[in-house]
Amino acid sequence: MDRQQAFLFFRILHKDQAYSDWSPYRPHLLRVGNILQYYLELYWEWSKKIRDAIIIAWYGHDSLEDTDISLVALEKKFGKQISDFIFGMTNEQSDAHTDTYVQKVANAPEEIRLIKLADMCDNYQWMIYKTNTKKIAKFFKKKIMPIIEPMYQKIITTSFSLYPKTSEGLFSDVRKYHNLAIGIIDELLDF
Repeated sequence: MDRQQAFLFFRILHKDQAYSDWSPYRPHLLRVGNILQYYLELYWEWSKKIRDAIIIAWYGHDSLEDTDISLVALEKKFGKQISDFIFGMTNEQSDAHTDTYVQKVANAPEEIRLIKLADMCDNYQWMIYKTNTKKIAKFFKKKIMPIIEPMYQKIITTSFSLYPKTSEGLFSDVRKYHNLAIGIIDELLDF
């Protein structure tokens, strides 16, 4: 299955999902895949097969958490490597329990950590874009930051040997968007 077909598959799988403001969730899948593809192709630290596997896994990164598909079904459809990448991005508990998940991702293969960095870039950009009222800033501070902040603190300390330039580009963006999101949220809450 090529990347376009995989995106369409996961887009349909997530068709009824929406953010709390009712905006559709599906564009998140494409945005993160695009972020990741940009850095992988900018630095050429990949083979076509691994690049496609990473991007397809990105498209499906939330599928085990947010849809009814099983790991067995994913492996049957996409193969072991992609299903392993998707499982590596899966919080097997809930957002209320992030410690085990943070450790899982921090100790995961580099490809999974690249996917998480791209995910965080898009999540922080979404927060920056959506934080325009004190109510939304409070929601992000109390509900979203306790989930994303421990991952941010842990993942920026990990190292990459297979993708040093790609990871550094993503680290730079994640730090920038993290600081900007925190600044916007804190500024609104200080008023």
